[in-house]
This record gives sequence, structure tokens and C-alpha cells, in this order.
Amino acid sequence: MWHYEGYNHPHWMDTEMFNDNTRAEHAMMVTFFHWGVHAWIPYVVVGALLSLLSHRRGFPLSMRFTLYPIIGEMCYGVMGDLIEVLSILCTVFGVCTSLGLGAMQINYGLRRLDRG
Repeated sequence: MWHYEGYNHPHWMDTEMFNDNTRAEHAMMVTFFHWGVHAWIPYVVVGALLSLLSHRRGFPLSMRFTLYPIIGEMCYGVMGDLIEVLSILCTVFGVCTSLGLGAMQINYGLRRLDRG
């Protein structure tokens, strides 16, 4: 968090010198930075690994088999079940976070439009 509390106080942190539109544009830049291309890379890696193992080795498209090269036959037992449960929970929490943040942004945007 040092880049927010640097030695010299950055001018973009002085919110009183910017209007609402400038702050909204900055918020969208930060959002695009954090949810841009590099945020999609984990999805690409998992998709590529699933497709490679399914096509080359004939495994079903299941998250437990993405770790087959590491844990081997243990993916058929309790370890595989644990991987499945963990992947489902991570997916649910990730979707809930995205929906919650999106709902907050839509709510703020509608309130801002309603002000006139």
C-alpha cells in the first residue's frame, strides 16, 4: 500500500480539486486496470489446462483433474472431492463479489442520474 502513502503526496489523491466527472473517470480507469486483461489470465490458464487434459488424456472436464499432473491418482479420492468443493466455493464467492460490486455501481449511477 506504499503507492498510496508515498513520500510526496500525489495530486490525484486531492479529491477536493476534482469534480464528480473527473473522479468517476478515475474510478473507471482503476476498475479497468484491476479487472482488465491480466485479471482474465487465470481463467485462460484453467481453461487451457482443462482442454489439454481432456483432449490428450481423455479426462472429464472437472477441476479435480487439473491437478492430476501434481497429485496423480489422489484426485480420484477425498483430495479430488476437496478440490471440487473448493473450486465451487471460490466460484460462488467470486461471482457474488462481482455482482455485489456491480449492483453498487449501478445503484450509484442511477442515483447520480436521478439528481438531475
